Amino acid sequence: MRGMENPFANILQTRASIVEKGIGSGCLYEHRDGYPCAVNTINAGDQIVGEIHHVKDINGLWRYLDPYEDCVPHDFTRSLFVRCVVPITDTQSQTKPCWMYFWNQSISGLRMIHGGDYRERKSKPLI
Repeated sequence: MRGMENPFANILQTRASIVEKGIGSGCLYEHRDGYPCAVNTINAGDQIVGEIHHVKDINGLWRYLDPYEDCVPHDFTRSLFVRCVVPITDTQSQTKPCWMYFWNQSISGLRMIHGGDYRERKSKPLI
């Protein structure tokens, strides 16, 4: 997301353009190390707020993104996150297929981010 400071955010800024805000189904959690973990759910009220990025060479970007997300595409048993194409709703209420990484481990010990907005959570101190 814009404004995040990590090695991948810097790579993404040079290889993608942010199109708009996007909302997908799922619950968002925060790992004890401070990073967000999206968990796929089927509950209608669960949502994750993020950004839709347009990437010209997505296959070239996987070589950076998958290792950063600890995703082993052909062996999900070794993956911290898995990537999937899921429907995301844009600011015009249009649904489009987008790639998204989902947490592939237990949610035990993770803190739920109510409302599913990591940017909003980062702007508030932990209590």
